[in-house]
Amino acid sequence: MARNGLHTSHIFDTNAATKEHFDLYREIWEKHKQDPDRINSGVTEPKQGQTRHIYIAPTDAEAVKEARDAWTAWFNNINYLWTIGNSDNLERMRDFDSLHSEEKIIAGSPQTVKEQVWRAIEESGINYFVSVFAWGDIPHEKALRSMKYFVEEVMSGPP
Repeated sequence: MARNGLHTSHIFDTNAATKEHFDLYREIWEKHKQDPDRINSGVTEPKQGQTRHIYIAPTDAEAVKEARDAWTAWFNNINYLWTIGNSDNLERMRDFDSLHSEEKIIAGSPQTVKEQVWRAIEESGINYFVSVFAWGDIPHEKALRSMKYFVEEVMSGPP
């Protein structure tokens, strides 16, 4: 991917693991960015992203409770492939609280989410952040509310 300048994004990795991977990516990219036969030759700076499920509510407690419930619905719909594939991800991905405490899922008030998103950007060195707002059984109006908070309060810049 790096040799050809292909865009990429990590999901369900820590900021530190993402940084380690992308540092190696950049090292390889620097060696090959002038190669004439690159697949993605029009790219001058590949997007190196991090993907996070995001849920924003007025308070941390409300956001975490609603996100935990939505995660259960999401997990129950997605785990089929992990189950038939006998994946070691099954139990790890079921545990919302662990994923949330590691900031692999971001749920909280606008201020909490802002702090975690900007920490992810700083710690991982990404240049692209991918937010997933509609997941599990989050109602349409609450997904829109999360997006509105994100645009108005999180994207305005570092805390």
